[in-house]
Amino acid sequence: MLNWRHDRHLTASSVESTHSLIGQGSTVTSPLFVTIDSQKTLDIDDAISITQSGDLYIISVAIADPSAKVGVGSHDDKVAFERAASIYARDRAVQTMLPRHIGADQSSLVAGQPRQAMVFTITLNSSLEVVGFEPSSQVITVNTRLTYEAIPEIARGTQNPLREMVELLSRVSTLLLQRRRSKGALALFDIRKLMLSDEEGNLRQYESLDQMVGHIIVQEFMILTNSQIALFMAENGLPAVYRNHASRVSAPHALDLANTVEQWLKEGLVTASSVGAQLGALIERAVYDGVARGHYGLGLTLYLHGTSPLRRYADLVNIRQIRAYLDNCPLPYSQADLLTISASINKTLRERSESTVDYHKEVLARKAQRLVASGNLANMEDNVLSAAVKLAKDAGHLPEAVAAELIRRLNNNTIADAIVDRLAIQIPKEAITEDLGAAFSNWMCQHPHNVVRIIMNGIQTQVFEGLDETVHGVNGGFKCVVAVSASGRRLQGVGVHREKRVAKQKAMVEILCRHLSLPTNSLSPEAPTQTSSSPATRATDYKGALIELCRKQGWAAPHLHVAMSGPSNAASFTATATVHPKGSDVESATSPECATKKAAEAAASAILLKRLAKSREATSVSSSNPVVQLNEMAQKNRLAEPSYVFTQLSIAPPQFECEARIVVDGNVLSAKTVAGGKKVAKELAAAEILGQVKIAS
Repeated sequence: MLNWRHDRHLTASSVESTHSLIGQGSTVTSPLFVTIDSQKTLDIDDAISITQSGDLYIISVAIADPSAKVGVGSHDDKVAFERAASIYARDRAVQTMLPRHIGADQSSLVAGQPRQAMVFTITLNSSLEVVGFEPSSQVITVNTRLTYEAIPEIARGTQNPLREMVELLSRVSTLLLQRRRSKGALALFDIRKLMLSDEEGNLRQYESLDQMVGHIIVQEFMILTNSQIALFMAENGLPAVYRNHASRVSAPHALDLANTVEQWLKEGLVTASSVGAQLGALIERAVYDGVARGHYGLGLTLYLHGTSPLRRYADLVNIRQIRAYLDNCPLPYSQADLLTISASINKTLRERSESTVDYHKEVLARKAQRLVASGNLANMEDNVLSAAVKLAKDAGHLPEAVAAELIRRLNNNTIADAIVDRLAIQIPKEAITEDLGAAFSNWMCQHPHNVVRIIMNGIQTQVFEGLDETVHGVNGGFKCVVAVSASGRRLQGVGVHREKRVAKQKAMVEILCRHLSLPTNSLSPEAPTQTSSSPATRATDYKGALIELCRKQGWAAPHLHVAMSGPSNAASFTATATVHPKGSDVESATSPECATKKAAEAAASAILLKRLAKSREATSVSSSNPVVQLNEMAQKNRLAEPSYVFTQLSIAPPQFECEARIVVDGNVLSAKTVAGGKKVAKELAAAEILGQVKIAS
């Protein structure tokens, strides 16, 4: 971790010209702090300031510090511990974690009022890499309170004195979001559709662009601050409450998942509201822990919460630890304490979430029962009708009024996705009447893209498994054969169309109709009028292509390992393909579960080919990789290949030392570098040796 006071790239004067670091008990009037919250927010945790000095961005994030007003073990502290976090309904606090006179008044960062705060000064270079981080305990005064909606108006204005800073906040936060995504985070955002995901990948749709811009600013600077606090605490040996986010074994890399979800959204296979169910099948719920286990959604080894101590107990604990460290006082919590605290917070939040869900389900169920009994369903809200369908699922039959309303909405094309999903996947086949089945079948033929979404949902929830797909070219179009397994049955659908995408959709429609025992006579294949005389187009032989690539590159043949799971009569297969390119690290890719060994090998090979293509493209576009340059220099001058020796210096945060050596003209050139990952340390060491070679020449 670099500290700006010791970073050779920075000077004290370059930072102090824009920031005055004032000791504890003083009031900071510079930097210029602003808060960004909802108009109804009373417990204001955070304030932000940003300035630019040459190629550097100097960011100050002030976090409310109620630790002096809420002592460890006090009555208020015990209540806060039991509540774990404030409870909100929309943007209004229903139950605050801290007493209102503290959380909403004495410790809240109210504009114009001096407040005790933890100030985290973060310096970014032009590539948005953190080159300086300094925590301090200070008294600050917020200059201006802003709402989310006010941000774009200020940025567009010409007279507002905050315009320049707000513009910079907006620009840098957007770049931080894009950088997180490029670095492998599960970061989803679509400005046109007003969608943005949080740190765990949960997607939210905003009402306006104005509202979304403000949320991006707050979210990105808080994620940046929390990640740096985690590094600081780990580096200085401070026990902390970490925020861990795990993926399931079947989950792909977070960046691959983000790309997949974006493609689903683009093709209309999922909506912002239904993405959660898709992700829930692949990733776990984030939890607190006294041990850092990594954060899948952010792609970080270390992460924690420390920016909302008025609203979350984990944040309050972490702020207390840092405050004690800066004040040279004994730490209030041990590692064992934090393990207990984390477990309690998780239990409280989990039970609260479950009880909230159960409460809402009960309310919807009662309303659904009342309306079904009255027979008046025409104006029933979608979520209530969905609850009525669930009641029918539990009862094993659909009331006539519910079936009639479903038929009406199917015929009018006004049925919601969630209701269709429940009807297709959860309702027993026996409960679907002949009239409802006919209406549903007709709807599927008119909306085949939605059927693809339904089946993909079914695969994620394991209603369907073993998806297999083959495409053949026929005269003037395509023939797609798709097969899945469900309840021990192998279901197959065939679609023919001039567009491959539509052919696949039609095949999916036939599969779902067969699964639900619905009529398929409304399917119109639009088959070509002539029989193709040309040979059918075969599916790409990805395994063969991978073997051929290794042969051409002079690499060892790829290694393919296949694992089988499930009973022998309904087995599924997962394959891992591995290659070792010369001069590079081993590359591997794992397939999703497939119905056959051949399909699994093909899927793993396809994923690995794509990954290798990107790697080769990056190498051909840019020759700036010092490891590659050093290898090329050695080959060109007929020298022995450079050697690299790694030593792991620490686990949390991970620190690796790389010692690189190469013999040039009888002289041993060596370099030792330290970085957070082996790859970066290796590149730094190679770059240092290249510099030595240039100086010698």
